Amino acid sequence: MKSGTFPHRYLPATSIEYPWCGDGHYAEYPLQQVPPGPYESGDPGPDRAIYLVGRRRTFCGPLLYL
Repeated sequence: MKSGTFPHRYLPATSIEYPWCGDGHYAEYPLQQVPPGPYESGDPGPDRAIYLVGRRRTFCGPLLYL
């Protein structure tokens, strides 16, 4: 996976949906990093946490890029 800035907007390119999360804009965050801590740079790995962005962030579920 290439590095990038996080969080960034999650645009579902597949049929993966989070219907319990509602409509709106989603953001993705790296879920795992070595060493542990906030993502800063480099390879973020394939694991993500997807959140609905709004007044409050709502956790929607995990995502694994293969």
